[in-house]
Amino acid sequence: MANQHFATIGDIWKHLPLAEILTIERPSKVWESHAGSAQYPLTYSWKREYGAYHFLKHAQESLPLAQSQYNAILQHLASTKDNKALFPGSPRLAMSLLGDRMQYLYCDLDWESLETIKVCARELGVASEHVETVCAEGIAVLYERLLILDVNNALSVLALLDPFDPFKHNEHGYNSIDLFRDLTARGVKAALWYGFDSLTGNESETHSTSRAGRHEQLRRVLHIQEEDDPTLSNKLWCGEIFLKEIERLQFRVNPSVLGCGFLCANLSSESVRACELLAMGLVEIYQNSRLPGGSSGTLRFETVQF
Repeated sequence: MANQHFATIGDIWKHLPLAEILTIERPSKVWESHAGSAQYPLTYSWKREYGAYHFLKHAQESLPLAQSQYNAILQHLASTKDNKALFPGSPRLAMSLLGDRMQYLYCDLDWESLETIKVCARELGVASEHVETVCAEGIAVLYERLLILDVNNALSVLALLDPFDPFKHNEHGYNSIDLFRDLTARGVKAALWYGFDSLTGNESETHSTSRAGRHEQLRRVLHIQEEDDPTLSNKLWCGEIFLKEIERLQFRVNPSVLGCGFLCANLSSESVRACELLAMGLVEIYQNSRLPGGSSGTLRFETVQF
């Protein structure tokens, strides 16, 4: 199992909006560049206590969260028979919500993770010919598919880009931001998750992983396309959640990620509104939360314009 960050707050503010987007947009094809496993054993850690366990316990306190697609799936898997609670990865979410009539493309460098997707597909009744798994560098694979994608079919595709480092370039010189930009330009419904560990960074070497640094890098890459397509910014929506005390917590306690953004493109207004309501619900149920040592776990939500 390559992904050790499952069921943390970063996963919540990825899968929560993703599940609603999948349900509303109903794509006929789902692509993932870094799929991970279909599901994970929901074992205890304090980081998961702040993430999935807190959500499971408090989701009913917010109407948008209580009624969300994500909550329904998470609550069901957390009460799996024989007390073997599970946490869904994005492949399980997509196949659970969209079923057997869609086409799925899952890329990952860890073949064991891809095997769990095949097993999960069989359990969910999704035919093997509808699920393609590729053990290869996902950015390159999705670029290959994008090159042959008929522009008339682009809106039927939803691509999720969820790398450990969205700003790391592959051997061809491309990173996930480049891919997101080019998917967006073609008309694909694209989603990109990224994390940050401070607001501005205290030193030059930490600025690149700060919120401000992430924004600078995103704008730099997206601006290249905007020169050719001035409507690009109108195709984007980005929602970020981060701990209210992010700067104080930076060197003290980190629940896997101190802040993260979910950047989307070519979504309907219904999906955007649903994501915003879910984010506000998430803030609501974390307003009195605490981290180890008594630090505040209160969250903030902001939308970002690129």
